[in-house]
Amino acid sequence: MAILKTEELTYVYSQGTPFEKTAVDHVNLEIEKGEFVGVIGHTGSGKSTMIQHFNGLLKPTSGKIYLDGEDIWADKTKIRQVRFKVGLVFQYPEYQIFEDTVYKDIAFGPKNMKLSENEIDGRVRRTALSVGLTEDILEKSPFELSGGQKRRVAIAGVMAMEPEVLILDEPTAGLDPQGRDMILNQINNYHKTTGCTVLLVSHSMEDVAKFASKILVMNDSKVFCYDKTAEVFKRSEEISSMGLSVPQIARVFNILKNKGISFDEEVYTVKYAKELEKKGENLMIKDITLGQYFPGNSIVHRLDPRYKIIISGIFIAMLFIGDHVICLEIGAVFVAMALILSSIPVKMIVKSIKPIIPLLLFTCCCSYNVFYVCKNNSSDCRNFASDLHYFSYCAYRCN
Repeated sequence: MAILKTEELTYVYSQGTPFEKTAVDHVNLEIEKGEFVGVIGHTGSGKSTMIQHFNGLLKPTSGKIYLDGEDIWADKTKIRQVRFKVGLVFQYPEYQIFEDTVYKDIAFGPKNMKLSENEIDGRVRRTALSVGLTEDILEKSPFELSGGQKRRVAIAGVMAMEPEVLILDEPTAGLDPQGRDMILNQINNYHKTTGCTVLLVSHSMEDVAKFASKILVMNDSKVFCYDKTAEVFKRSEEISSMGLSVPQIARVFNILKNKGISFDEEVYTVKYAKELEKKGENLMIKDITLGQYFPGNSIVHRLDPRYKIIISGIFIAMLFIGDHVICLEIGAVFVAMALILSSIPVKMIVKSIKPIIPLLLFTCCCSYNVFYVCKNNSSDCRNFASDLHYFSYCAYRCN
């Protein structure tokens, strides 16, 4: 069942004036209970305006919003209860801190809910611990803390109300990488522990990709797409065209796809790629063609390209100039050693040479005949081998 639902949600700023601006345009959306949803979009796409409707901070110009199946504006006297159920953390929430101790600031929301002192104390201490705030910090002034600690205090103040839906608008804005990862991991742990629905608004696709089970993409005040994370990243080129930056690893895999290398799975985080590899799943190339590059880190892959060119030249010269069957045998051993050292799976090798297997069999048969021609009539050996090499070369080029 959808915990949040919108029907033709529309909001217009300064309606009826020369400055009229449609910020949210006929949005239809259903968010299931317990989901972790990433909300992304460029500046001005309407994402921040939309989430302010979910807890009644803004009233729609038109359309409806449902919480647990009930229209939140059907009875205006109940809007206060809606705000207890849907917690909203604004950008730079540390600027909203006002109490003289950390404890009092976290307890502000639960006190407004008219909870007992014991319940309030329990919530404050549990929530503080969940965001990495120790007991000794609770009695300090929040204004003595670092920027990252203040941010966690402000987030804890909303979490302490234990809302059914937790919405965070750019919770990592302005933080260093370490602080950003800490906040995001704490939000993710809170989601797993409580099972509440989380909406994370962010400009960063990297952050959203790590944790969100679904992604909502806003563009020009409308919903561009809302789907499972892997499905959304299948449209990464369209998303990039909107001015949004997809994760670096997703860009790398898209480049490989554009070069003709396809994969069974959409890969959008390094962690996800490693998980698939551990499971033995489908990071293997599906469509192999002869001569296609197979990525890797073997001794063959790391060899200086100049040496590769020289060795390849010698190999080709040996095959097409050499006039004895031993040249073919040496060539076969050379190819086998190269394949073994490159650590390319046998399955991939078979797939790649499948189109030329008939030619290889024909060449082997002819090589066998060359051996007997050379053995019985050395004067015909050179001419026969030369003709065979020329025919094999022409057949390969035609293939």
